[in-house]
Amino acid sequence: MGEKCGLESIGHLNKLTGLNLSGSKITDAGMRYLEALSELENLVLEHTAISDACLDSLSNLKRLSFIHLTDTKVTEAGEKELRKKLPNLQLILR
Repeated sequence: MGEKCGLESIGHLNKLTGLNLSGSKITDAGMRYLEALSELENLVLEHTAISDACLDSLSNLKRLSFIHLTDTKVTEAGEKELRKKLPNLQLILR
């Protein structure tokens, strides 16, 4: 199975508005499967291994209004870039 299998399934839920992947094994590479979630408004990724490398995928989620990134590898510089692309985003990094 692995990450790819589960995330491909999530990517087909195009009406999904909230997703909690807290503590999951999602990686930067797996984040690309979430790009199809055009209705996603709330995303929780705390306690995961994601980093700044996946933030381009997140910036494509134009309806995203809340994201929780505590205990990830996302840096303050990455946070700043994401806020530029999604200025109305409520983001928790620490």
